[in-house]
Amino acid sequence: MNALNRLTLAAAGVIVSGMMNSTTAFADTDGVIQFSGEIIEDPCTVVQKQNTIHSTCRDSDGTLLTTQLLPRDGTLNPLPADKGKTWMRWMNDSHTTGVLTVEYN
Repeated sequence: MNALNRLTLAAAGVIVSGMMNSTTAFADTDGVIQFSGEIIEDPCTVVQKQNTIHSTCRDSDGTLLTTQLLPRDGTLNPLPADKGKTWMRWMNDSHTTGVLTVEYN
């Protein structure tokens, strides 16, 4: 896999507020996103809905595929259509603040 085909999107500092404790959880609107590599196709959409993370990606024929997961600390989760993987790192014991990293193949 060469560097041009690899894109790492690290959502560093993105705050996930009340994710596991609130039915009205939401993500903060500020933070830092770092890119390395080259964007060569549409990215996946990763959205928090209540206590789950929904990832939606297009496969090679343009069909939208979605996966849903409960974020667990350090667990690798594949993106739809084998586009990459995600993982969560909680910043506190109460799981109210965390960093979700999305890495594309």
